[in-house]
Amino acid sequence: MSETNEITVLLVEDEAPIDMAFRQALTHDARFKYVGNSLGRTNFEKHAKQFSPNIIVIDLYLPISGKLLSPVERKPRLEEGLWHIERARVICPEAKIVAMSNYFLTNAGLARQVLEKGADAYLPKHNAPQGEEDWTEWLKHNLWLIYRGNWQPDSEMASEADANAQKKSSILSDREIEVVKLFAQNKTDLEIANHLYLADNTVRSHFKNILGKLHGEGVTSRRDIIEWALKNEIIK
Repeated sequence: MSETNEITVLLVEDEAPIDMAFRQALTHDARFKYVGNSLGRTNFEKHAKQFSPNIIVIDLYLPISGKLLSPVERKPRLEEGLWHIERARVICPEAKIVAMSNYFLTNAGLARQVLEKGADAYLPKHNAPQGEEDWTEWLKHNLWLIYRGNWQPDSEMASEADANAQKKSSILSDREIEVVKLFAQNKTDLEIANHLYLADNTVRSHFKNILGKLHGEGVTSRRDIIEWALKNEIIK
């Protein structure tokens, strides 16, 4: 933890405009000191130990570092942001850890997930004002509240997220949800059929119907079904 009176802030963000906005917002405020943007696991661990920041702000969807990764593997992924949260909590146990993302509203369980991983707060990017001056004040105000321990989650966003989750879960029938939950337990079609007293052809038909209903959600395989169900807290 920093020994100065300034509140040191370390950012983990792959979008250059956000990095620049942080730098500009915090440079002219005597309360804060922006120590930089640390992208990549090795850099992050190095800088977290070096600066021991008071606040670590982590974008949740980050590219996975590695020279030999394919373009698909280099796409930003949620698990990379969650890894950074967990490592930040270990390396800087006294720091305030803040998750930022555009996906808190559409991903019903994301806010709860980041808090369980060790974050102290989350800032939905879609809640930020559009104007530069208003955005700057929004950021500094929230960082100050988080640092002082006075931050509270956005109750309106939480309500909308809960409503969104309920709406998404209603896409599938009760029987289809049972099939998904059993499949998530690594049961085969035959085992699912035996558990639900169905023919195995009926189980396959359920999966076909599930894929059809979730096609608009980007679900194209059985593995995608599990990821969709986890994202929307149908399974945990």
